[in-house]
Amino acid sequence: MLIISPEILYNIRKKELEETMQKIYHKLQRWTPSAIDCYERNCMCKDCPMKKFITSQKCQMKSSVIELIRLYGIPNKTAQF
Repeated sequence: MLIISPEILYNIRKKELEETMQKIYHKLQRWTPSAIDCYERNCMCKDCPMKKFITSQKCQMKSSVIELIRLYGIPNKTAQF
């Protein structure tokens, strides 16, 4: 039986998460109407119109909104899409 230390598991999982987030961040090029809507709802999924489309996995919009804020600042309501 192979025993792997928690530290090694943590590092493996951390690397997997970083790779996943890099894929997401690479696709982030601008604020979209749905991202602005999410931002304006404080990333609360309760009344989200996109909720009906997300059935098999957890919503990733909050992480996208956080990264968009980091990259581009808060959304400008007059911005063109």
